[in-house]
Amino acid sequence: MLGFFLLPWGLLLLGLFPLYREVRLGCPGCVQAEVYPGLLLLLEAVLLAGAGSLFTRLPLGPRTRNLLVLGLGLLALDRGYESALLLSGTPLPPLAPLAGILGVGAFVLAFLQATGPEAPLLPPLPGYTLPSGLMGKEALWALEGSLEGLARRRPLYLLYLATEAPPEALAGLLRRGDLAFDLGQGEYLVLLQRARPEEAMGLLKRLQAQLPLRAHAMERWQKGRLKGLLQKLQAEILLRTSQ
Repeated sequence: MLGFFLLPWGLLLLGLFPLYREVRLGCPGCVQAEVYPGLLLLLEAVLLAGAGSLFTRLPLGPRTRNLLVLGLGLLALDRGYESALLLSGTPLPPLAPLAGILGVGAFVLAFLQATGPEAPLLPPLPGYTLPSGLMGKEALWALEGSLEGLARRRPLYLLYLATEAPPEALAGLLRRGDLAFDLGQGEYLVLLQRARPEEAMGLLKRLQAQLPLRAHAMERWQKGRLKGLLQKLQAEILLRTSQ
């Protein structure tokens, strides 16, 4: 962990090597130094390196965290290298932005890890939690983008319920990590973030045994928009309750 904590600072020092070379060896072919933009880029590089060190303490999966630290370190290297060239008056070589490009690539890989194998469970939103322990409809739309991102990387299960049972009864039957939303008029949406098909069916059977369900509908969600899937479930519930 100490090595990754120091990695962004090491990359920053590597990027500042042109300044060391000018002080040690001189730079006969250099042009007039650009001090002001060089100092701004140097400040940006220091902030990026500091952020990279702080990111080693993020409560994320190890690969996601390490890729984020590496990406910030490479951006610090890129900014530090350009600042050193400006401060020393050295012409900018064609491959100067390469470290920045690699840093952005590390962020893309971190995103794929954070939404795939190392995706954390989304917690309930505190500001949207009702006294019953469930969340309101507003929380569902606040989480829409995050849920659609998760659904593109791993299947989720949506369970739509129509019941006269109080919301507190439903909240007491949920598993850890399940998200439940009170949609009003006795309708609820339960989202299973991490479940196998048999686990989803097991939860449905437990709810059927302990709650007076008027109707229910379940859908495996992988890709697609949340609004379209919710409309499909609502139409299915309406069809079943009207029979």
